[in-house]
Amino acid sequence: MSRPADGEVQFSRTATFHTLSLLGLVAYFAITIMVTSLIEALGGGHARIAQTAFVFGSTVAMLTAASSGWLRAWIKVKLVKHLFRHRYDYRAEWTRFTETLGEPKGGAPLDERLVKAVGDLTDSPAGLLLVADGDTLVSQASWCWDAQALPADDVGGARLAAYLQATGRILELDPLRDHPDDPERAAVPDGMLAHPDAWVVVPLPHLGRLTGAILLARPILARPLDWEDFDLLRIAGRQVASYLAEERAQSALSEAQRFEEFNRRFAFILHDVKNIVSQLSLVARNAPRHADNPAFRADMVATLNEIRDADERPARPAVRTRGTPDRGPARRRAGDGRRPVRRTLPGAGRGGGRGASDLHAAADPARLQQVLDHLVLNALDAGGSDPVRVILGQAGDRAWIDVVDTGQGMTQQFIRDDLFRPFVSSKPTGFGIGAFEARQLAQAMGGTIEVESHPGRGTRFRVTLAAATPTLEQAA
Repeated sequence: MSRPADGEVQFSRTATFHTLSLLGLVAYFAITIMVTSLIEALGGGHARIAQTAFVFGSTVAMLTAASSGWLRAWIKVKLVKHLFRHRYDYRAEWTRFTETLGEPKGGAPLDERLVKAVGDLTDSPAGLLLVADGDTLVSQASWCWDAQALPADDVGGARLAAYLQATGRILELDPLRDHPDDPERAAVPDGMLAHPDAWVVVPLPHLGRLTGAILLARPILARPLDWEDFDLLRIAGRQVASYLAEERAQSALSEAQRFEEFNRRFAFILHDVKNIVSQLSLVARNAPRHADNPAFRADMVATLNEIRDADERPARPAVRTRGTPDRGPARRRAGDGRRPVRRTLPGAGRGGGRGASDLHAAADPARLQQVLDHLVLNALDAGGSDPVRVILGQAGDRAWIDVVDTGQGMTQQFIRDDLFRPFVSSKPTGFGIGAFEARQLAQAMGGTIEVESHPGRGTRFRVTLAAATPTLEQAA
């Protein structure tokens, strides 16, 4: 029926598998009837017991074989290899692929769906999404995979990113393990090769740039990839890269919209402040001429009460309007690093600064003051049983200030993806401006902010600046 001719009949994979399964069941029952009849003819007085044992044993054996994932995968591979021209039913595979990617909201996150969609093509049970971060690849999401089992390797990730960007090739890891002299082996991180489940690396190119890669785990029945596998994975990788790029573009648009919303809210606040200033200016101009008039004094008190009530109104947006960092260079000079600490801590209400008594850093005093205010207030909001500590130190040409708390802490994923993004906060009433502005200010002064945090154990923010030599006046 499958021979090319007029009226050719095309069998789908589903119809073939179901037909063969039905034939297998018929054969099983036929063999069972034949064997039980033979046992009845030859078994004598124990024929009934032997028949029962055979039927029970054969049924258990069949059920055990049917539940074996390895056996099902092996049968599928053999049937596809010998009965069909192509390994994949591309219509069915692409339908499943797009349905996985387009799963409605409320399901798994998009990053996990991207990995699952590619893994399902090769029956991989797990996978890991690596995204481009500068010139390296970092782990962003996992599907049925412990991401911590793969050690971070910035150097190896940079080599892998450079190779995938230059070649766009899909890497099989098993041949690289078997042939240490293969030139491609140098491009794969040692930790990835050492992981026994790592199987295939699929690059994700988009518009000539590498957006990331997907590391697939070894399937139950591992096999070498052929040209069909490479073609399908290459096309799927490009499709996944487009979804990933679209998600990033949507995130950037959402961030721009949040900035616009913040600008609108800020405009309302400025409008209210302008009204208040206008009222105060009017009172100040008329006070010298009408201060002795009781009616004027009563009206002035009413005006001040109105301003106070407006400022304390619950519906008023609670936004701090301290100066945001500009894009110009900071005015850096040698300053005593303990002065902004002493100014910040009295307002904070607890904690203490300790460390080097003669610490001097090249920084703008006003900007450094803002950085410490942000970090100390965030540390106080984090809670914790111990007071917030501010520690100063200097090593070589770098000076640093640590702000340490024992509060709720943060996860590494939140630190990497969300901590320094504006308008993203772990606090229900937070605006997510403090950490973002603090890092911008530190970078404007030529410094950095490093974070070390563990959930439930607290957080350490370290502000590192260039050390400076104090002037004669400061030294005195």
